[in-house]
Amino acid sequence: TSFAELVEVVAAGFNTLGWGAVPAYALMLHGITILPLMSAILFIVLAGTIFGPVKGTFIVSLSLSSAAAISATLSRRIAAQRGFSLAKLDERAAAVDKAIAKKPWHTSLLLVTLLRLSPILPFTFSNYLAGVTSIGVPTFFLGTLLGTLPTQAIYVSAGAIGRKALQGGVKLPKEVALMGLVATAAAILLIGRVASQTIAGMDLEEEAKKVKV
Repeated sequence: TSFAELVEVVAAGFNTLGWGAVPAYALMLHGITILPLMSAILFIVLAGTIFGPVKGTFIVSLSLSSAAAISATLSRRIAAQRGFSLAKLDERAAAVDKAIAKKPWHTSLLLVTLLRLSPILPFTFSNYLAGVTSIGVPTFFLGTLLGTLPTQAIYVSAGAIGRKALQGGVKLPKEVALMGLVATAAAILLIGRVASQTIAGMDLEEEAKKVKV
């Protein structure tokens, strides 16, 4: 069985669910994200092959963002029950968090958005780490939604175009296809680099020095 045939089998399986395909796929993405069994990247790309670029991005973005919020909520409740705090994990990080908490809510939103744009922390790990910070769950959800949307749109769109190519609907010269892959990777790296530089320029550690944990 070729990869193209495997993609068709998976797509056909979800298509047989009719209106239930969307909630079923969303539920699967929630499970993969909340229970870190494997990377969700393959299923992000597959969303494009099954639902197309626009609908696929919508499903992936909402699913992963809500799963992130659920993970943060679970982490926060467990930490509260066990008396665990960010200060016990890293005092400097706790000082930074306390400094951020004193700023307007949109500062936290900007920080979450930039962290999601930047590959500084693994997605699932950062979801649970957010639970021991002062960042509100609604803010974390919105920041995750905004911050992951660009790269998710790229991955989902790549899946949609890839399926058409496998079906023979898109015939591109190998050189053009290679340039497309390089451009996609460069775009993702550029987004992450700009976000990392912006975070570095926020002087969060300087703010933390003014706060006593």
